[in-house]
Order: sequence, then structure tokens, then C-alpha cells
Amino acid sequence: MDLISSANDICRLLAVLLCSAPASLVGPASASAAPPTGDPQAIALNREVQNRYSVLPGFKVVQRGLLFARPIGQHDHDYVAGRKKGYKAATETAAFALSDGKVTAYLDSISASGMGRFLVLVDSNGVFRSELATGGCWHPAPSNKTTFGRTGRAFVDLEDDHYFPLEQRGSRVISRLTYRTGPVKATVAEAINPTTHEFVSARWTYKTRHYKVSFTQKYASLSSVPAFPKPAPIC
Repeated sequence: MDLISSANDICRLLAVLLCSAPASLVGPASASAAPPTGDPQAIALNREVQNRYSVLPGFKVVQRGLLFARPIGQHDHDYVAGRKKGYKAATETAAFALSDGKVTAYLDSISASGMGRFLVLVDSNGVFRSELATGGCWHPAPSNKTTFGRTGRAFVDLEDDHYFPLEQRGSRVISRLTYRTGPVKATVAEAINPTTHEFVSARWTYKTRHYKVSFTQKYASLSSVPAFPKPAPIC
């Protein structure tokens, strides 16, 4: 599973864990990527999910527990993955545009206690973040300031994942998986609607020898491509 955020937040997480500043987030699976392993039924169900998102025009996700933010002065702000002194837990509500299962653009609305809402827009033109004030200007941002990875990659990617037997929980099916990226081990419990083959929610845990972070996501599919604001004026 390579939910653009999530799995794609690994490099964002590594920036916190390893004090690095990657120029870009994890790219699409390479030619050396291994096929998924583990339970055949779980792999088959996730292939159905992958097929479903290849025809959807977009989706929304509400994410809690990964991003932390703080205000800088009256209008500016900063945000990081993982807890950091002086930063407060943020809630993200993001809309994604899809084309053939790949993310073409997304808009992340971020809010945290004690500060106003701000936006992060990622599209083919780059990364842009709004000021805190409504109607304020936009700042071009470096590529390592994306909040759900870069565009142009598949939303669902099963490569390198190991799947465990499926569990039935009410009307939902729980699919559990794990994978590694460098020193980070990721474990995921994803709730899937077995009728629509769409994600309902997921709980993620990223762990290294010295650090652990867990966060949740809730999903909703969209019937049309979401409209995004133009990042103007530029500050």
C-alpha cells in the first residue's frame, strides 16, 4: 500500500527522524520493487482497491496525528511531521485529483489550536502555501514542504508490501500490512468497504529504533475532480 500521504510521508518523517532535508519525497516504485507478499486474499482485495481508484476522479482524506504546526508572527507559519517542541497537533483535510489512479494535484487545509487555517497546494507547477490570513498571499515552497508527497505517482501501490490475513469487522474488512523504507518500519491497518472497494479509514505507525509516530486517516471518494484555488497573489 502506498497511499500518497501516508507512505509518501515517509521521507517527510525521515526528515524528522534523521534530521535530513530531502529534495523530494519517495517516487514511484522502481523497476527493482518487489511484488507484494503474504496472504493471497488480502493481496487480491487490495488489487481491487487499486483498480477502483484508477477510475475515480478524486477523493478526500482527513488526517490526524502526523502533522504539527506553529504560527510565526501574525500571518506566517511552519509545519513538520512528528512532534516538535512549540508545535501543536494539526488536523489536515485534503482533496486530491486523480487521473488513471495517479495524483495530479491536491489541496491540504491545515488547522491547529491557537492558530488560523492555512493551505498547502501541490500541483504540476510546484508547492505553494498560503498565509494564515484569509485572502492573503501565497508563498512558493520547497519540494520537501509537501504534506502528502509529490504528484504524478499512484495513489495505491502494493509493491514491497507484506499482507496478513483479512479480518471482518462489521460491514468493513480490515487489511493489515507492513513494509520497510530504510530504517523506518511501517505498519498499517486499513478498513475497506468490500462492496465499493474503497478505503474507509486507516491507522498508520512509523517506527525506528528510537522513534515512533502513529496517525489516522478517514477517506471519502469524490464524484468529480475537485476545484483548486489559483495560488495568487504570490508574496
